[in-house]
Amino acid sequence: MKLSDRVVLWPRYLDGTRAKSAGRRLPKRLCVERPKLQELATVAGRLGLSPEIRETAADPRRNWEHSGYVIVDKRGSKTRVLLLLAEALIRERAGQR
Repeated sequence: MKLSDRVVLWPRYLDGTRAKSAGRRLPKRLCVERPKLQELATVAGRLGLSPEIRETAADPRRNWEHSGYVIVDKRGSKTRVLLLLAEALIRERAGQR
């Protein structure tokens, strides 16, 4: 599946409990603990990224984990999109406590 104007985001990219070798894509200080798929989609929607959820998908590199993924609009690089989501997730979780 090749998407030039969209990016696929797996929850493990933003999971602060994982090591980088296990799929985390950002520094731990920018990640949250065990992000939920629906949580990612909600935050992406608030950012205007038009999220689409694929709930039962398994990551090709970790095919035993059926964590699902979210497809969002691409705003710059994939890392930039992850940074936008990470900041919004941190703010959202801080507001809920």
